[in-house]
Amino acid sequence: MNKAIVVSIENEVISVKNLEKSECLTCTAGCTKNAPVYKASNPKNLQVKAGSVVILDTSKKAQALQGIFSLLFPFLSAVSGYFLASPIARLFNSTVSDGFRSVCVLLFLTLSSSIVFALTRKIKLPGKPVIVQVES
Repeated sequence: MNKAIVVSIENEVISVKNLEKSECLTCTAGCTKNAPVYKASNPKNLQVKAGSVVILDTSKKAQALQGIFSLLFPFLSAVSGYFLASPIARLFNSTVSDGFRSVCVLLFLTLSSSIVFALTRKIKLPGKPVIVQVES
Protein backbone atom coordinates (compact mmCIF):
# COMPACT_ATOMS: atom_id res chain seq x y z
CA MET A 1 0.00 0.00 0.00
CA ASN A 2 1.21 3.46 -0.81
CA LYS A 3 -0.14 6.97 -0.56
CA ALA A 4 -0.95 9.10 -3.56
CA ILE A 5 -2.59 12.41 -4.28
CA VAL A 6 -5.47 12.73 -6.74
CA VAL A 7 -4.39 15.01 -9.57
CA SER A 8 -7.59 15.03 -11.62
CA ILE A 9 -10.91 13.31 -12.16
CA GLU A 10 -12.27 13.31 -15.70
CA ASN A 11 -15.26 11.18 -16.75
CA GLU A 12 -14.86 8.72 -13.85
CA VAL A 13 -11.12 8.35 -14.66
CA ILE A 14 -9.02 9.15 -11.62
CA SER A 15 -5.42 10.26 -12.17
CA VAL A 16 -3.05 10.06 -9.20
CA LYS A 17 0.58 10.79 -8.42
CA ASN A 18 2.68 9.21 -5.67
CA LEU A 19 2.89 11.32 -2.54
CA GLU A 20 6.35 12.55 -1.69
CA LYS A 21 7.67 10.91 1.47
CA SER A 22 9.31 12.91 4.22
CA GLU A 23 12.69 11.27 3.63
CA CYS A 24 12.51 12.41 0.00
CA LEU A 25 12.39 16.10 0.92
CA THR A 26 16.16 16.34 1.45
CA CYS A 27 17.10 14.02 -1.40
CA THR A 28 18.53 15.55 -4.58
CA ALA A 29 17.81 12.62 -6.92
CA GLY A 30 14.33 13.96 -7.67
CA CYS A 31 12.69 10.60 -8.39
CA THR A 32 9.41 11.38 -6.61
CA LYS A 33 9.30 14.92 -7.93
CA ASN A 34 9.42 13.52 -11.47
CA ALA A 35 7.06 10.63 -10.77
CA PRO A 36 4.55 10.01 -13.52
CA VAL A 37 0.81 10.50 -13.18
CA TYR A 38 -1.10 7.22 -13.52
CA LYS A 39 -4.68 6.03 -13.36
CA ALA A 40 -6.35 4.33 -10.40
CA SER A 41 -9.72 2.67 -10.05
CA ASN A 42 -12.30 3.36 -7.37
CA PRO A 43 -14.40 0.17 -7.06
CA LYS A 44 -15.71 1.15 -3.60
CA ASN A 45 -17.01 4.48 -4.99
CA LEU A 46 -15.28 6.47 -2.27
CA GLN A 47 -15.72 10.24 -2.31
CA VAL A 48 -12.55 11.59 -3.92
CA LYS A 49 -11.77 14.95 -5.43
CA ALA A 50 -8.69 16.61 -6.86
CA GLY A 51 -6.17 17.10 -4.05
CA SER A 52 -7.44 14.18 -1.93
CA VAL A 53 -4.80 11.92 -0.38
CA VAL A 54 -5.67 8.29 -1.02
CA ILE A 55 -4.20 4.93 -0.08
CA LEU A 56 -3.67 2.58 -3.02
CA ASP A 57 -3.40 -1.18 -3.13
CA THR A 58 -3.04 -3.65 -5.98
CA SER A 59 -6.16 -5.19 -7.47
CA LYS A 60 -7.24 -8.70 -6.45
CA LYS A 61 -6.52 -9.92 -9.98
CA ALA A 62 -2.95 -8.62 -9.85
CA GLN A 63 -2.45 -10.10 -6.36
CA ALA A 64 -3.63 -13.51 -7.59
CA LEU A 65 -1.31 -13.31 -10.59
CA GLN A 66 1.62 -12.35 -8.36
CA GLY A 67 0.90 -15.23 -6.00
CA ILE A 68 0.68 -17.79 -8.77
CA PHE A 69 3.80 -16.52 -10.47
CA SER A 70 5.95 -16.11 -7.36
CA LEU A 71 4.93 -19.32 -5.56
CA LEU A 72 3.75 -21.84 -8.10
CA PHE A 73 6.44 -21.30 -10.75
CA PRO A 74 9.42 -21.98 -8.41
CA PHE A 75 7.62 -24.96 -6.86
CA LEU A 76 6.88 -26.53 -10.25
CA SER A 77 10.44 -25.81 -11.36
CA ALA A 78 11.83 -27.63 -8.31
CA VAL A 79 9.58 -30.63 -9.01
CA SER A 80 10.67 -30.66 -12.65
CA GLY A 81 14.29 -30.56 -11.46
CA TYR A 82 13.65 -33.79 -9.56
CA PHE A 83 12.23 -35.55 -12.62
CA LEU A 84 14.78 -34.10 -15.05
CA ALA A 85 17.70 -35.29 -12.94
CA SER A 86 17.83 -38.63 -14.82
CA PRO A 87 18.08 -37.12 -18.32
CA ILE A 88 20.61 -34.57 -17.10
CA ALA A 89 22.72 -37.31 -15.52
CA ARG A 90 22.63 -39.28 -18.79
CA LEU A 91 23.99 -36.21 -20.61
CA PHE A 92 27.06 -36.36 -18.36
CA ASN A 93 27.32 -40.19 -18.53
CA SER A 94 26.66 -40.39 -14.81
CA THR A 95 24.30 -42.31 -12.58
CA VAL A 96 21.47 -40.65 -10.70
CA SER A 97 21.92 -40.52 -6.95
CA ASP A 98 19.89 -38.84 -4.26
CA GLY A 99 22.57 -36.19 -3.95
CA PHE A 100 22.43 -35.42 -7.68
CA ARG A 101 18.63 -35.20 -7.55
CA SER A 102 18.93 -32.78 -4.61
CA VAL A 103 21.38 -30.63 -6.53
CA CYS A 104 19.03 -30.54 -9.54
CA VAL A 105 16.07 -29.58 -7.35
CA LEU A 106 18.03 -26.78 -5.69
CA LEU A 107 19.47 -25.62 -9.00
CA PHE A 108 16.03 -25.41 -10.65
CA LEU A 109 14.55 -23.72 -7.56
CA THR A 110 17.33 -21.13 -7.45
CA LEU A 111 17.14 -20.50 -11.18
CA SER A 112 13.36 -20.05 -11.17
CA SER A 113 13.45 -17.82 -8.09
CA SER A 114 16.07 -15.65 -9.78
CA ILE A 115 13.87 -15.41 -12.88
CA VAL A 116 10.89 -14.37 -10.74
CA PHE A 117 13.03 -11.77 -8.95
CA ALA A 118 14.37 -10.31 -12.21
CA LEU A 119 11.02 -10.24 -14.00
CA THR A 120 9.15 -8.62 -11.14
CA ARG A 121 11.69 -5.80 -11.15
CA LYS A 122 11.52 -5.24 -14.92
CA ILE A 123 7.90 -5.96 -15.91
CA LYS A 124 4.95 -4.10 -14.49
CA LEU A 125 2.02 -6.38 -13.76
CA PRO A 126 -1.31 -5.60 -15.44
CA GLY A 127 -4.16 -3.88 -13.69
CA LYS A 128 -4.79 -0.50 -12.15
CA PRO A 129 -4.10 0.30 -8.51
CA VAL A 130 -7.24 0.35 -6.41
CA ILE A 131 -8.20 3.18 -4.03
CA VAL A 132 -8.92 1.51 -0.67
CA GLN A 133 -9.12 4.54 1.61
CA VAL A 134 -9.34 8.33 1.49
CA GLU A 135 -7.40 10.24 4.13
CA SER A 136 -8.77 13.51 5.40
